[in-house]
Amino acid sequence: MPLTIAPDAMRRTVLERAGLDAHGPLPKPLDNLITRLSSFEMRTLYVRSLPMSSVASVRAHSTFDDYAVYALPHALFAYIREAAVLGLLTIVGSGRERWRTYVVGALAVTAVLECYWISTVTVRIPKDGRNVFMWHDNLWILRQLVFLLLSIVTHLLPSTSPLVDPASHALATHSALEQSVPLLRAAASEWWDRQRLEGEWARSDEAVQRVAEQLGRGFVEGQGEGTLRVKAKETAARIKASLLAQPAS
Repeated sequence: MPLTIAPDAMRRTVLERAGLDAHGPLPKPLDNLITRLSSFEMRTLYVRSLPMSSVASVRAHSTFDDYAVYALPHALFAYIREAAVLGLLTIVGSGRERWRTYVVGALAVTAVLECYWISTVTVRIPKDGRNVFMWHDNLWILRQLVFLLLSIVTHLLPSTSPLVDPASHALATHSALEQSVPLLRAAASEWWDRQRLEGEWARSDEAVQRVAEQLGRGFVEGQGEGTLRVKAKETAARIKASLLAQPAS
């Protein structure tokens, strides 16, 4: 039907196409829709931004702001839902955390552009009222396409490798630096020799041995390994496992 059709002619056409009695009543929502579309201003708002459910269901509202209060939450919920989807795609541990700001920012820009376009676009209605470009319907389709593309692109964005433990990275860098500089290598060897000698002195002291046993950190060699040595081996095994788990750079 042409957009400029008279309300009575619109009602008769709907009854004929539905196969109903030409003088019978229409369903209440459809009757409300036709009644409200009797206003040319409402027809332009319907073309521009209002969904059919908003025009047909809202009662006692006559201005664009009143209808917008009903129609806006639907679009807002759609954007919030898409933001939640993008948040899940860039959740911590996914490797895409650094992209979250960009994809959510793109979503926000899309929302601003849609609001601006709806409020400023010119509705052109031909004289015969046919082939009117329905901005609301087409913007809704475009919105769904943007949501779909954003989700796909976010999923395909390159992910970063897991973060390297700062302590392990610093230890590996420090060890490599020591071995590459002769002066540092000699100083490190001297330090470790001194630490080994001091450790031997401490381990040979009977008083130190007794205190260590009382603290549950005994290291006296006998039948089996001492508590301290067992714990040291366990700690070394955990450090080795964490280093092996790091991706090769």
